[in-house]
This record gives sequence, C-alpha cells and structure tokens, in this order.
Amino acid sequence: MNLYQKLTAIQSKLDVPKSHYNKFSDFMYRNIEDIQAALKPLLVENKCALLIHDEIVFIGDSLYVKATVTLSDNESECEPIKGYGYARETMTKPKFDASQLTGSASSYSRKYALTGMFLLDDGADDADGMDNEKPKTQAPMNGQTAKQAAKAKQPTEDDGKPWYNDYEKQKDWFERQINEGHAPEKLIKTLEEKYRVNTTVRNSINQMGGK
Repeated sequence: MNLYQKLTAIQSKLDVPKSHYNKFSDFMYRNIEDIQAALKPLLVENKCALLIHDEIVFIGDSLYVKATVTLSDNESECEPIKGYGYARETMTKPKFDASQLTGSASSYSRKYALTGMFLLDDGADDADGMDNEKPKTQAPMNGQTAKQAAKAKQPTEDDGKPWYNDYEKQKDWFERQINEGHAPEKLIKTLEEKYRVNTTVRNSINQMGGK
C-alpha cells in the first residue's frame, strides 16, 4: 500500500468515542489524549509514524498556535502527508501565566489537526458546535403580543434555576471558547439559559475576553 492507502485504512478503522461529559453544556466529548491513544495501534499496524509540532504565527493582529501533523510511511521514502490546526492565543487572562495560555492553545490546535487528518467528527464539544444563531421568533401564544410573550419568558428570582457554582471546574472550557473568538456575553447568555449567574462569574468571563 502507498501512504494514501494507509491513511485511508487508518481513517476507516479509527474509532474514538466521546467518553467525557461536559456538565455546563450537557454533551459528551473526546480530548486529544483519546485520539492519540486510539491512533497508536493503527500506526503500528500500518507501519506509519506520526509527528506533531507547534509554531507561533501572526495572523492579522493576533497570535496563533499552528499545529502541524505529519504522517510518514516507515516502508518508503515517499512525501509525508501533513495536516494543520490553529488556535488563537488571547493576550491577557487572569490567573494564567504565558505557558498555560500557550499550552491550552496548543492542545486545541493539535486536536483539530488530528481531527481533520483522520476525519473525526467535531460535534458539539468545541467552539464550532456552539449554537450562535439568533433565537427564532415564535408566534404569540394565547392572544399575547410578541412583547408580552417575551416578557412572560423572562426569568424571575423565583424561576427555580440553580445558582451556577462550577466556574473553577469549567474555566478551561470558557478559555477555549474565547480562544476561538466567541464573545464573553454570548457565553454568559448560554450559561444563563440553565443557571442563575452571579456578578463574580460574569466579571471573570468578561475578563477572559480582555474587558
């Protein structure tokens, strides 16, 4: 088999279940470690080698971590196959040093380089899976005007929603979303669909976006 045939064989056999649960957005997801672990036996089976390296690049006025995945054939000296992934570094984040910022962006870009090369579906676990569409306008119910219907849907202090108390556990998730350009106010709005959110959490998310 040539290298492209080997890549096709790996793509057809690679199965990486989404075994991790994101409590905030209620979905299952996979991480880069899951992908790498599933790839190792398939690389051995097909006599291939996989290398990943990062570089820092400027795109416009922003810093990005560019991950390059290189698949080589151990049985020949043919041209390797390469795939790429990008993740933006934010310039300022509270309680994060430079190595943590770069490390987070590196993991994200590497994951998407692997996802693209080996045809893994993205799903809702990452920024592209977030629903950023404006809510569809529904017809008024029970003779209400649109304004009255919207007012009736507004949460009150007694709406039964629990307070959101998992910010520290979910902080990395918010970081990844903002790295990909999602506005803090949209993340807060998504959060408020399920929870009551205090001022401290709102301010922390806004600060991640450099506000």
